[in-house]
Amino acid sequence: MANTVGPKIAVVDSIPDGAYYGVDGRSFLRMFQALIQPNVINLTTTSPPGSPTNGDTYVIGSGASGAWIGLDAHIAYWTTDNPLFPLGTWDCYAPKQGWQVVSQVNNGTYVFNGSAWVGARVATILFEVDGGGSAITTGAKGQWPIPMACTITGWVISADQSGSCVVDVLRSSYANFPSTASIAASDKPTLSSAQKNENLNASTWTTGINAGDFIQINVNSASTVTRINLSINVTVP
Repeated sequence: MANTVGPKIAVVDSIPDGAYYGVDGRSFLRMFQALIQPNVINLTTTSPPGSPTNGDTYVIGSGASGAWIGLDAHIAYWTTDNPLFPLGTWDCYAPKQGWQVVSQVNNGTYVFNGSAWVGARVATILFEVDGGGSAITTGAKGQWPIPMACTITGWVISADQSGSCVVDVLRSSYANFPSTASIAASDKPTLSSAQKNENLNASTWTTGINAGDFIQINVNSASTVTRINLSINVTVP
């Protein structure tokens, strides 16, 4: 009985007992490296780079040429782990509708819609804390229900003037409110003798927000500033 190729990705998905593992099995393992939580260098390169590094991954841009000709929109993965090509080769995978990748260019998420890769919808959740002309005080400043499921990608904080401020962001499910827990970890939006600051890659946050969750803002410390604006950037499925 021969090895069987899967119906969705053209690599082996069944090897009979006692059958030869070899080429098919190694191809299967390389697929894991390429497609599990895929992040790509970009989605615009149209011809194979001259000196790739093992593991380099691209979404092939429109109008592909060279070894990539005819493979527009495929995920291309450079590997030196194939013993048939010890100097390296490109493994290319045809995407299926709904596949997602993250671009190293802008940390954006892109979804394959069946014919092209498109950026996920983005939105900003805005919060304002206003001291009414006086320096803002510490403590909880309110909570807001979030009507849609989304994923936090980053934050931007600004103030009416240069000063210092640390803001914590907390989350609660509707059922558990008013019990909340911080989702910002050690990366709390912070001003340090400045009027603006940002982190557009909130990798240490608890980033998943469910529809109906509450987001609460708590000022941990503040000096000089009398008004702050906090923007939390999200992607929406």
